[in-house]
Amino acid sequence: MIKVAKNCDTLADVRAEIDRMDDLILPLMAERAGYVAQAPKFKQIIEDVVVPVRIDEIADRMRVEAVKYEMNPDLAENIWRGLIAEHIKFEQGEFRKMYNGDKKIEKDT
Repeated sequence: MIKVAKNCDTLADVRAEIDRMDDLILPLMAERAGYVAQAPKFKQIIEDVVVPVRIDEIADRMRVEAVKYEMNPDLAENIWRGLIAEHIKFEQGEFRKMYNGDKKIEKDT
């Protein structure tokens, strides 16, 4: 069942619902960031972090999902593109920490 926002009687009610939703969203965002932090293990160079086709696939999927939840698809796409942009910066930082630079250096064993 698809759940949409309930009708609120006051601005305080609206804010309370937003706060409640934020408390539900943040743990999911933290989990997503945890997976993003693991992605550099599977990439050879920092340029591999940005995959435009994957970004477009996610944005398109979120547009479709947004309609199911009676959400403005442009809003959903913009939110996800912003989230992805921030995660790209985060992943690039993780890549640099993991490999001490912009390129994975294979070690002889």
